[in-house]
Amino acid sequence: MICVSAANGRIKSVEDDGEYWKISFEQDNEFEVHDLIRCQTWTGKNIKSYWVEAAESGADYVRVLKTEFEASAPENGDECVLMGNTQNAKRQNLILISATEDGQPRVDVMDGVKNKSFANTLRARLGNLDGINDEAFPTDKQPKGNGLYSDNAFLKGTFLLSTGEDVKTKFEIEEGKVESALEGIRDDFTTEKGFLSNAAFAHGMDKWDTKNEAVFFLVGNRWVWANGNVLSKKGDCASVAKDEGRTVVVIRNKYISQKKENLRSIPTFTVNTNGEKQPVAVYLSFFYKCRKVGKLRVEFENVDKTGFEDFNSFLVEEDLSTTESYKQYTCNGLWNGTGDFKLSFTGEICLYMLVLSTDKVESLAYKYRTLLEQSEKLVKIAAQNFDKDGRVLEESEIITTAKYNELTSERFNDDGSLKNVAGLVTTTDWAAWQSTYTTDISGLKTLLDQKMDVTAFAGMFASAVDNDGNIVKQSDIAAFVTKDKYGKLESGVHVGADQINLEGLVTANKGFKILEDGSMEAVGGKFSGEINAVSGRFSGAIGAPYKTLSTGSTAFPSVNTGMNIMIAAADRATAGIMLPIYVEIDGVECDLLNVSSSYTDIVIPIDVSYEDDTQPHIFYRNKKVTHVQLEGNCCRLRMKAFKKPGTEFCSWTILNTSDFQLVQSGSGKTYFAKSITE
Repeated sequence: MICVSAANGRIKSVEDDGEYWKISFEQDNEFEVHDLIRCQTWTGKNIKSYWVEAAESGADYVRVLKTEFEASAPENGDECVLMGNTQNAKRQNLILISATEDGQPRVDVMDGVKNKSFANTLRARLGNLDGINDEAFPTDKQPKGNGLYSDNAFLKGTFLLSTGEDVKTKFEIEEGKVESALEGIRDDFTTEKGFLSNAAFAHGMDKWDTKNEAVFFLVGNRWVWANGNVLSKKGDCASVAKDEGRTVVVIRNKYISQKKENLRSIPTFTVNTNGEKQPVAVYLSFFYKCRKVGKLRVEFENVDKTGFEDFNSFLVEEDLSTTESYKQYTCNGLWNGTGDFKLSFTGEICLYMLVLSTDKVESLAYKYRTLLEQSEKLVKIAAQNFDKDGRVLEESEIITTAKYNELTSERFNDDGSLKNVAGLVTTTDWAAWQSTYTTDISGLKTLLDQKMDVTAFAGMFASAVDNDGNIVKQSDIAAFVTKDKYGKLESGVHVGADQINLEGLVTANKGFKILEDGSMEAVGGKFSGEINAVSGRFSGAIGAPYKTLSTGSTAFPSVNTGMNIMIAAADRATAGIMLPIYVEIDGVECDLLNVSSSYTDIVIPIDVSYEDDTQPHIFYRNKKVTHVQLEGNCCRLRMKAFKKPGTEFCSWTILNTSDFQLVQSGSGKTYFAKSITE
């Protein structure tokens, strides 16, 4: 074995230094502190081996704790190499070249060796792959034999697969453009992603169980031979055959079953709040041709629900009619990963391409296509899934040009129309990207088309569309730099969605904050609508502008237009003012200022009985008054509306009572309030 790493050395001397061994080398010391130094030498009788961490490093020596050495101690002449470092990631890589008599020659590239173990550090191997265990591959498809294993591979040239005709890769170079299109039929790929083993029946009935019936013909207790085979008549059975050039399983009044231990894999499960596992929805898809009508039944037998929340296990029953050609069948149900899969049919049916998956689109997919396109102007990577009729089920692509980067994913309905789309875009030329992008993103487009010139843009968006292709829901986050109408650069951010959740402290220009408890702080504010509160106080003066009533105005302004009223014209004053009494003004204060030369009467707008306490009234201190006579020449009235319990409307009370006097009416039974003018 040969080790290629950043340091090595041959021991010149070893000194006892208390708790440490001081190890000197024949050449300059290449080892550093925390380096993992390894020696492994065949002595002629056994293997001498130690793997220790350097505690100190000098010009031509290292110190290592004696406790680091177990069965062997360091000696003069030991050949040592660097195999990892417990702290420095740049010294945790090495290359091992093995060509031993075990028949497994290989070159290993290690990275991440930060302790005395090679576990999970193999990044690449060229040669014999036996012994590699990688969870990314199925248990029965682990790397083996001679080949290449690596985290990533960048390869050039011609690629020949063992199947030869199931996957075709085509590279084209034309006018400076390189294209690579890879297409595959689901028969060879999707079945390796589902839960069923040998789902394409490429290996006959391997992993599958059934029960067949056959009658053999005898004459005189001897087999009857015909055409080199025993003469027999097949009864009810399930067997693999060829039909229309396809490998199919033919079921004649029987079943096919796959036991749990033969399944390729089972799904993972989440746990509910009660600590119980939750079953998952699985989708079954296959192509069939029915030769004789019968009942199809799909189920999992012997399901164990222990530890799971209660659920109805996967069970589908359906009568199928005869068909002239193959059709696709899909169904779904809940499964908890236990039990044996069983599919039975009482008539005669041919099946192929069985897919059992938790991905609905994956179960419907018939064909895959990935595309790599590169030219001097762009790089494009795309992937698509198609159904059996050639319609795209879903598609994702990445496009990079000098002007923009685009990453989008699209999903389509069964009829091929777009269902939803999501994407991420960065560009320095909004118009150029829009000219190439076909999907409508109306919210962003409407916003940015109003700008003079979008010089930079970055955004994310997600949209759902209806059956007519119209966007019904869209959300987006966009940052952009544009120009105003004077050509001056300005930046902007747009966030659009039905629901926007901002968690944590939110600030704007350091003067406005939304605190984590939902309250807000601001240095100022202007409100044009209604403000409702249950408590609080104002430390300074507040008010609303006076609204001047016109000559012909008789209705009192609503709460939303302000409650400070000015009477400026004499004829307006003569017409009088009617106070509103609707319940919405409960608690509202009103200021009336009469700057005309005539007095004005302020009254309740309905006739009420002076003694009826259930009706609205005007109150002066503790007395009811029929009206208020507000004199002219800047006399002022301050009032507040309130709703008494048991009443239907609001009443009013005079707040600035010292500016008014109580006057008895001519009948002597009622009173009104009149401004004090002296």
